[in-house]
Amino acid sequence: MPAAKVLHNSFRNLYGSTCCRVLSKKVRKDPKAHVQQCAQFTGKTAELVAQIILDKYPELAQKADWKYLDTRDSKIASKLKLLFS
Repeated sequence: MPAAKVLHNSFRNLYGSTCCRVLSKKVRKDPKAHVQQCAQFTGKTAELVAQIILDKYPELAQKADWKYLDTRDSKIASKLKLLFS
């Protein structure tokens, strides 16, 4: 529960709300913008969750397959590298 509270508060501080209806109010009538906004929110949420997990279990960073990540040219690999550094 403490980690969930940290995630909730972090998201709310970044975006001003955690309510989908409030967050999507400006893009509700534009499906493409709505999908893009949702992708941004879910991506940032995944990043926040990864950071919370790494803060609690820093030893997991040692278990990452860096050789594999170095071969990947992706946003996920670059974000992981940022989180681990």
